[in-house]
Parts: sequence; structure tokens; C-alpha cells
Amino acid sequence: MNRMTRRRLAGTATAAGAALAACAPGETQGGAAQPTVGPTTLTFMHWWAPPAGYGVAMDQALEQWAKKGTPIKVDSQVIVPGEAFTKYTNMLASGTPPDVVFIQPFYFAPLHMKGAWQDLSALAKRDDRELKLADFYPEPLVRVTREGKLHGFPTDINVSLVLYNKNLLDASGVKPPDDTFTWEGLLDAARTLTRGEGSDRTWGTTFPADWEPTVWANGGEVLNKEENLCLLDQPGSYEAVQWLADLRHRHRVAPLPADLAQQNDQALFLAGRLALWPAQSGALSNIKGRSPTFSWGVAQPPRGKASRKGYMRGGNIAIMKGSRQVEAAWQFVRYVSSPEVHTLWANPGALMPPRKSVADSGAFIQPPPPLDMRKSVDAIAAARTPHFIPEYTDMVDIIGKTLGPVWSTGERAARDACGEAKRQLDQLLAPRRK
Repeated sequence: MNRMTRRRLAGTATAAGAALAACAPGETQGGAAQPTVGPTTLTFMHWWAPPAGYGVAMDQALEQWAKKGTPIKVDSQVIVPGEAFTKYTNMLASGTPPDVVFIQPFYFAPLHMKGAWQDLSALAKRDDRELKLADFYPEPLVRVTREGKLHGFPTDINVSLVLYNKNLLDASGVKPPDDTFTWEGLLDAARTLTRGEGSDRTWGTTFPADWEPTVWANGGEVLNKEENLCLLDQPGSYEAVQWLADLRHRHRVAPLPADLAQQNDQALFLAGRLALWPAQSGALSNIKGRSPTFSWGVAQPPRGKASRKGYMRGGNIAIMKGSRQVEAAWQFVRYVSSPEVHTLWANPGALMPPRKSVADSGAFIQPPPPLDMRKSVDAIAAARTPHFIPEYTDMVDIIGKTLGPVWSTGERAARDACGEAKRQLDQLLAPRRK
């Protein structure tokens, strides 16, 4: 995205989402009257902009909002996502916060500690006939709920998947992964699929996009339920960390960073040199958009010794504390969180919607490619929200420094590294135990 802030008022509607304009001003989708709001302009900060598909869909949603004839105008300001936390923090401190914002899941808790979010619980209860909160998958709501109060809504979800190159599997006589697929089965298949040398080497698999699900599936944990003690020193945890390292250093079925020659996993997959890719659902739109020359499919994350587990992340939308027009902001947030708008964002299979009705609809689940697109929705049941606590970024830094050498060079044993990670994380989390 262009790093310059892109700012405009939501304006003229196009025909792409005309159905969204069906409600007259002053009515909800269910036809119930809503509190009257006089002419006002909301500031809405986000990072969904064209040419990305979801950016085009956002423009369509904003245009349809304008077409409704509502007195609530929206000043849409596209910002750089990496600058969101600092920008919101500074604006909150100065008493001039934007009304409505997108926020990443790992920054939601730190900003909550600063009193950033408007409590939406009463408004959601008041308007549940139109909102239909039960239509949201429960897990994405975890990241916007604090102390039992709702402070926002998920805009999308991103879950763990395995993408596979069916041509490579067929050529090696390997069966595509199904619902019985395990992490040990992935290793066995990767041994068969890895062949060649140098720049012509085809890799059976790669280091997973997210490492925590392998730990969870093995019966391990990163933190305890209270999120104030590290559990990486337990066998179920450090054994999984070592198993991941062994994919690279012992079994040589996954590339080292040096083997990638400045390519990433996506480029390797598109080049037809990666057979089984433990990825995220966010990769689907990128792969679909590049029309691979081979047949490819989607599978749920593998099962471990204990269970099948995946990672769930995704964006959120919230109203900032200090907004002087909460009712107007709420009406806009409720609209943006509606099934109709989520359908725009989901089509064509671009963003996995957090609403069950949209995820199950034809807007997201479309005919091949890829094969088995339904499996991406099935994977939601196994997905779990990581520990997005206020100390999350510091926690990630500690884990990177302690476990990184296990995975990148193999020079440190996982048990030793996990013990050091526990020592440092327990120190970081000590205030949470008081």
C-alpha cells in the first residue's frame, strides 16, 4: 500500500452492492426504528484500500452507506497498519481520537489498558434483532471481549490450513491430506515428496506459518489459563518445538532460510517446488489471484497426539472512547459488521468471514480452484486465539530470541531454550501474578 494517508468522504454508490442500500434512513435491516441522529461526520481509520480485493470491497460498502441517504457521513482515512498503535495512542492522549477504527488483534489488549475502547455491550443487546450476535463464530469474539464486556467486532478471521500441490502428490503416489491427517503423517509424506538438489529441489513441507498449534496439538501450552506463567518447559511443549526444528535440521524436508534464496513460502509454492504448505487462510486469495498452473487444494491443520489445533487471528473494528458521537458510530459499525457487508468482503473467497451464515454461503465457498475450499471453513472449529495479552509484543520478542536459534540454526536444544524462555516470560508476567 502507498504509505501516504489516503483520505476521502464515502461518496457515490456503484451497482456492485446495490442490495445494501435497501433500508431507508432511520431503519435497520430488520425494519425497527433506531435512535435519530442528526447530520454528522465520523472519522473512520483503516487500511483496506484498492487495488487489494478487500479494499475494493470496502469502497463498495462505503459507497452503499452513502447511498442510504443517512445523515451520518464517513470520512474514510486509510492509514499504514504498522502505525496504527502509535497513532491511536497519541490521538487518545490528546483527546482527539477517531470515532471508528480497525485494529490488529495483538494491539487490542494494550490499547484496552489505555482505556481506548467504547463498551458496546448495551448497544449490542439493544439491537441484537438486527445485529444477530449469535451469527458470529464465538472464538473471534474472544479477542474483542474484556472483563465480559464487548468492545468491538471481528472484521475477518485467518485460520491455520494446509495448502497442497496435488500434482506433486500424485507424481509421488501420496494421497492428499484428509480429516485423518496427522503431523507425523505430514512428516512421512514430506520425506517421500522431498527430492532434487539446489535450486531444483522440491520440498515436502516448510516451517509452519504459526508454531503454537503444533504445541497445542501435542498437548502442550505456551501460557497457563491465567496467562501469568509460561508452560513451555513442559514435555508436551518443548517436544513440539524440537519436532518443528527437526523438520529442517534432522529430516531436511523443510527449507532453511538460506535454502529459500530470498524466496518466501508462497513463492516456493507458486513455483511448484513446495508440496505441503502449513499456511494461513489469508494466503488463499493470493494464490487464487495468481492462477497456479498446477492443481491445488486445501486441508485442515493436522492432528497431533492430543488433538487438532489451529491458530486464529484477524482484524477488528471498534469505537474509540472519547468519540463524541457514539450512537452515530454504532450505527456505522453495526452496518459494517452486517452479513451484507461481510458478504462483499468474502467474495470471491478473499477474506474468511467471522459470521457463520456468510462463511457457509456461496460468497466464500466457491467451486475449484482450490480443491476442498470447504475445508477452510471446517478448520474454524479447531482454531484457537493465541495469547493476545497486553504484553504480547514483548512475549513474541522473548520467544524469538530464545527459540529462534532452535529453529534457524539447530544449535540449541529445544528443552534448554524453552527453559530459558520460561524464565524470561515468567519474569515479564510477574506483575500479572500479584
